Amino acid sequence: MVIGGGLLSGRLGELALPIAQAVLEAHGAADMRLTLSPFGAHLALVGLARCGPAPAASRYVFDFGQTSIKRGIARYRDGRLTQLDRLPTLASVCPPVSDIAHGRAEVTQQWAQMLTILSEAVLPAADSRPIEIGVCLACYLFDGHPAPEDDGCYGRLSRLAPNLRDWMHEQLEEHLGRAVRLDLLHDGSAAALSEDGGRDSIVLTIGTALGSGFSDVADGLIEVASEFRLASPTPQ
Repeated sequence: MVIGGGLLSGRLGELALPIAQAVLEAHGAADMRLTLSPFGAHLALVGLARCGPAPAASRYVFDFGQTSIKRGIARYRDGRLTQLDRLPTLASVCPPVSDIAHGRAEVTQQWAQMLTILSEAVLPAADSRPIEIGVCLACYLFDGHPAPEDDGCYGRLSRLAPNLRDWMHEQLEEHLGRAVRLDLLHDGSAAALSEDGGRDSIVLTIGTALGSGFSDVADGLIEVASEFRLASPTPQ
């Protein structure tokens, strides 16, 4: 079991790991081993960066959470992920849970904010290759679309189209004026792709909420280079 997320970044995670392992052992789960992810609060961004096939040079990755939006530009060399240039974290587009409205106007306004965040991060390109974009949402997705009963901040986006992933793809291509290749994932599933744990592994993220994902949910993940590094946030 791999654990990570915003609350376990830095020293707190290092202190929490042996305590959590001791609790498991005291309750008869000594065969379950915990490890702390080296990616801290950026597991989901790394997971999005690993979705194949490997782009020629870069991919823009976004983690839309309940309280913040993490962003980055993944860099590749020889088909391997070598670096994640972190961009400054932004405030979430989500209102307090008690204030979430479900009218078409409110949902459309939220998407307009998200589209601005996505498009403003994309740098001018020197060639005509499709722009690579990976997005994860704090929302369960089924074939790229939230469950009909999900009335949460991101679940309510289902009101905009029959399939959210396809619609987002069309919106991005129209707004950017370029071909786009889009991956849209649940944030726990994206976090799980940061690891190569195999069938018996699970990734837990501890942040605003608890998230989980299984690290064998996809084949053909892009290899993380041994020299991979998380670069400090870069201004835009």
